[in-house]
Amino acid sequence: MISRKQNPLKVVVPSAIIFLLQIGCSIYPVAASTIATSGILAHPGNAREMALDQDNIYWIVESGHKNNKEWIDTNKIERIRKTGGKINTLMEETLDYYHLTVDDNYLYWVASDSRSSQSKTESIEKIEKKGGKSAILFTEKATIGDLIQDNDHIYTVLESGDTQLIQIKKSTGSVTVIDSNNGYIEDYFIHNNYIYWKVCGWRLENCGIKRELIGSKRIETIIAKEDYGYPYNTESGIYWLGDSLIYLDDSTDKISSIFSYNIFTEPTSVVGPGGIETETYISNVLYINENGFYFSERGSAVPGFSSCTDESEGIIKINRENLLKNNIGRIRGEANYYGINQSVILYSFCSDVKVLNLKNDIMSDEDFGGIKIIIADALQIYWINNSDDLVTKAIGGDY
Repeated sequence: MISRKQNPLKVVVPSAIIFLLQIGCSIYPVAASTIATSGILAHPGNAREMALDQDNIYWIVESGHKNNKEWIDTNKIERIRKTGGKINTLMEETLDYYHLTVDDNYLYWVASDSRSSQSKTESIEKIEKKGGKSAILFTEKATIGDLIQDNDHIYTVLESGDTQLIQIKKSTGSVTVIDSNNGYIEDYFIHNNYIYWKVCGWRLENCGIKRELIGSKRIETIIAKEDYGYPYNTESGIYWLGDSLIYLDDSTDKISSIFSYNIFTEPTSVVGPGGIETETYISNVLYINENGFYFSERGSAVPGFSSCTDESEGIIKINRENLLKNNIGRIRGEANYYGINQSVILYSFCSDVKVLNLKNDIMSDEDFGGIKIIIADALQIYWINNSDDLVTKAIGGDY
């Protein structure tokens, strides 16, 4: 089933690109802002997705309670300057909005007439960033997945019976079907003019990784009948995590196994505080740099079911040089993560926020007021806190 969570693979294509930002499992370019400030910029209410360009912050406001009092029936797309000021409403209607993304001239999003109905119709819509009348780029009786983009096209997945990966021309709305699968298509992203995606059967059988040189109409299966996911996209190649951690090197276009043992499906021994060794399971790739590989532990925290009194999810580092495994910190609840510069910002449904400094592998508590959504450019971090404030902080020190 297509996820309605915020997508870490969203691509931003601003007019002046000067910075490469690491978000979750993907590196992509983001424009620099021209400010350096900290504090509350606005109170958007029940915001759930954000996007940035060089000058503005955009977000979706979901229908529901505002300030835990007033009920809002409509969904909105709003904008504010990075320097603050008046909130501008670009769209407002009863349709549900998802998957907001932005390029030089337009905002794009998915609009749905019913979140739960099996016969729902969903559309990809766009509007000029300066405002005006919106236009429907594409519509289908299907669930539309996350939107990723290059200069000329939007790419997404349709789920209705079989699943399709499609390419949509931004200027005309014309559609090209890249691939179809009687099962899942997920983890799709663009790297070096290729689009990559994962396929699996509905019972998670016959999984694999495919790719196509964009526009070539020639699909390659680069990993067959093995379940590898959690793509981590870097400037020099791509990592996937499954039975082992594997790496596709851009310079050779060949795949190698970083770890030869079953790192994902079997317990691994890690050294914790005081040199005590314990066994745990690795769950996800947080960050990869020249010193090592950082993973989240498969913790016991389940939102809505777990207590927030215990620090239940660990952060595991495997040293690149000697493969020594260390548990370097813990967070209360199931960790979400946001990598930027030489740090990883970790936050959870338990309102715990910590910053992992990758220079010294030290985790510290930070007062962000909780984090619901977070995004950044080269100079500023922007996030929605637990009070539904839009807050900004100048990037300094390690983040």
